[in-house]
Parts: sequence; C-alpha cells; structure tokens
Amino acid sequence: MKTSKKILAFVAMLVLLTTQSFATTKKDTMMNLPQSIHEAIAYPESAKSAGIEGFVLVQYHVTQPGTIKIDAINGSSSLLMNYVVNKLSGLYVPIAERKNHYAKFVFKLY
Repeated sequence: MKTSKKILAFVAMLVLLTTQSFATTKKDTMMNLPQSIHEAIAYPESAKSAGIEGFVLVQYHVTQPGTIKIDAINGSSSLLMNYVVNKLSGLYVPIAERKNHYAKFVFKLY
C-alpha cells in the first residue's frame, strides 16, 4: 500500500513538472515578442542631439513570414514615429502569436 502511494505521488509530480515545463515554454515565447521589440528601439541620436523628447504608440501584428506590419501609429514627434517605423519594419520575428500587439515607446532626456 505504501509503495503504491509513493508511485502515485511520483507520477503526479512528474505530470505536474512536465505540464509546467510546456506552459513555461509557451509563455516565454509569447512574452519575448514585446521584450525583443523594446530592446530593438533605442533613443535615436538625432532626436537626442536635437533635444526632442516624446512618445510613440504602435499597434502591429506579425505576418506569416515573420515580419512586423504596423496597423496604427501615433506619437508626439514625426521624427520619433519615423524612427520606430523604420526599426520595426526591419525586424524579423520567427515565433509570435498571430494577433494585434501594442507597444509604447517613451523617449526622455534625463
């Protein structure tokens, strides 16, 4: 009886760990998209040197080949908006959930 309880507990723990492993992998894949997008966008030197601060809001989705298509964009500066469009247009995203994504970029001189 004790042996069967130990086996049952072991199997339950194995199933739990396997399930968490798959869930973590999927979650990490979906979370990496916004993180990689934000890592690709740095404060443009032309805006820094001109003293331009502001924000850019972007709605985008990832196409089947893995490119980013911008659906809507708004911002406080056309220079910053053009910079974000150019940077995002050049990115390739190999794995992403096929849905609308939103990003906010804030450019502030400190």
